[in-house]
Amino acid sequence: MCSQNLQYGRRISNVAEDWRWQVIAAYPKLFVRSYRGAPYSPGFPSCADGWRDIVIKLAQRVSSAADDYPVHFKQIVERHGRLDVCWTATAELPSQVEQAIEEAIELAIARSARSCAVCGSEGYLVSCGGPLFTACSEHAKGALVPAPRGTENLHIVRTNLGKDLACRRYDWLNDSFVTIELDALNGTNT
Repeated sequence: MCSQNLQYGRRISNVAEDWRWQVIAAYPKLFVRSYRGAPYSPGFPSCADGWRDIVIKLAQRVSSAADDYPVHFKQIVERHGRLDVCWTATAELPSQVEQAIEEAIELAIARSARSCAVCGSEGYLVSCGGPLFTACSEHAKGALVPAPRGTENLHIVRTNLGKDLACRRYDWLNDSFVTIELDALNGTNT
């Protein structure tokens, strides 16, 4: 059944061997829902194999942050060369739990924007005459999408439960954010 599916030109061999099903089995509280008694997974990861480790780490971080609160992924897809993650909670969450989940998601999105979707090594945004794709130099088929000088790898993220914005640079080697003062980007000193 699944052996007929293709993703980025590669055949997905077996449902039981596919990493997507393995991560769902490892974190059923995050992925599996029930509709009229039938299980389904609206958050099934729909992304390339190169982002496997990113999705696994995302599930680990969100599971740890959720701490048995009813949190579910609604969508994990590749969009515009990076992950797009939507989630929901069926109960009110403490603010620190919600912030930790949002931080885990922002880290996954930032990492995907710098990781080759094919192999997972450090990559850059490329365009194939339309769709955007993140790829390393070996897997890039298209033109590099240039970023304005000084804004490479910057992410505007919501903080304080969406009330504030922060500018952060993603550190690919350490899988973490470094906060950047907006004045530093403008070249002014305070």
